[in-house]
Amino acid sequence: MADYAPLSITDVCNLALQEMGNQSIDDIDDTNSPAALACTAAFWQSVRECGRSHNWNCLKKRAQLTQLSPPAPGSGGTSIGWNWGQPSTPPPYWLANTVYTGATLVTYGEAIYYCLMGYTSSNNFINDMTAGYWAQIYSSFFAGSPGNAGEGYEWDFAYALPSDYLLITELNGVSCWDRRGLGSLYEIFIVQTINAGATSNQLALFCNQGYANVKYSALIQDPTMWDPLFIGALAVLLASKIATQIRGDDGVLAKSLRSRFDLEVLPKAQMKDSGEGKDRRYDPTRESNFIRSRWGSTAG
Repeated sequence: MADYAPLSITDVCNLALQEMGNQSIDDIDDTNSPAALACTAAFWQSVRECGRSHNWNCLKKRAQLTQLSPPAPGSGGTSIGWNWGQPSTPPPYWLANTVYTGATLVTYGEAIYYCLMGYTSSNNFINDMTAGYWAQIYSSFFAGSPGNAGEGYEWDFAYALPSDYLLITELNGVSCWDRRGLGSLYEIFIVQTINAGATSNQLALFCNQGYANVKYSALIQDPTMWDPLFIGALAVLLASKIATQIRGDDGVLAKSLRSRFDLEVLPKAQMKDSGEGKDRRYDPTRESNFIRSRWGSTAG
């Protein structure tokens, strides 16, 4: 038996092809292989999607975020997100059958939405948002006094997220995973800043704390750093994305693989991966053998 060797990206792709019952490829960069081309198209999207599905230990990083500086009041610039930076009036309300360009802001309900790409709107905003044309950048725009936007933006500080950001798990020592922690900690959305006719758009973290030390899941591109559980889940997810293109079976196998990923592979991996963490603060009730024995009792 051959000695263990760290897996490459091609090896991970071959695991996905094995899930489909297909022959392996020699190189993911082989442009003459339909299977390799399918893997190339779906690989990194699958990594990102799998990475955001759980706070994987193998993807966890720490960072001290850089605080963003909004345009100074009176400078002629505007900024979406800070307390003082809200416009005096809401953006125009969304309209059906209307041509929108990228970076346009509209109001729908009591929220502001950012146009991700140019398109002509349909008759239903929810359908357009689901299709990926709009991203909500702020809610409760009308939270202030009637008729204006006072206090509509409750966050005092904004921070640039790392370029490899996938998922935040802790902010200033407080867990953000599964909505645990105290109070409303933060919000992540696109910040739009306009200065002298130039518009910049950036994914940012907004909060009311003057510093932001975070733990987050990162887009780690070195497969030798990936946990076997992450690789196993990724292989099934990748297989579900390329199965229809390779097999041409009208999505039959893809649907089965996606169901297996959602209901079997990912939950088991999440359970095991989460078990490797331990609370820093000592809790005697959690360390008591008597109490722990009752967790497994059928008598309650």
